[in-house]
Amino acid sequence: FHAEGTVSFTGATIGGDLDCGGGNFESEGTNVVTFQATASRINGNVRMNDAFRSAGKVSLRAASISGDVNFEDGHFMNTNTNSAAIDGNLMRTEGNVYFSSKSQVDGQFSLMDATIGRDLQCLGSRFRNADGVAIVASDSRVGGNITFSKQFIADGGVDLIGTTIGGD
Repeated sequence: FHAEGTVSFTGATIGGDLDCGGGNFESEGTNVVTFQATASRINGNVRMNDAFRSAGKVSLRAASISGDVNFEDGHFMNTNTNSAAIDGNLMRTEGNVYFSSKSQVDGQFSLMDATIGRDLQCLGSRFRNADGVAIVASDSRVGGNITFSKQFIADGGVDLIGTTIGGD
């Protein structure tokens, strides 16, 4: 699937999975949202994996997700320093959030005041925001573990101030 311009599911209710695996989303200009599911309700998993690519911001801001959020093998690019590559602020997911060794985020991954019911796993993934914070999850709640391992790279800061972690 290839989309030029914004694809929006803002405020939508999706009865099952939202599967964008292998999709290519792009927009021209700065501070452009390529994929938006702001304030949506997804009664399943969100998949932006399997060589998913976004050239612009992906917004899951204030989304409610009953399953996992899978970013494995995804490439997210938004080099505008005033905007996140992935905006998961206020997002609520009952499951896990996954990044793998083939995941790359160029720009900020933002999870401020988000709730992850299980684990946040960043296994060998790369986050680049050299001029700022690469990952910001301040005031978030993670019910399980946060894992940064297997050659995980953050080129930029990692902000977990005020985050509650329920696992090990």
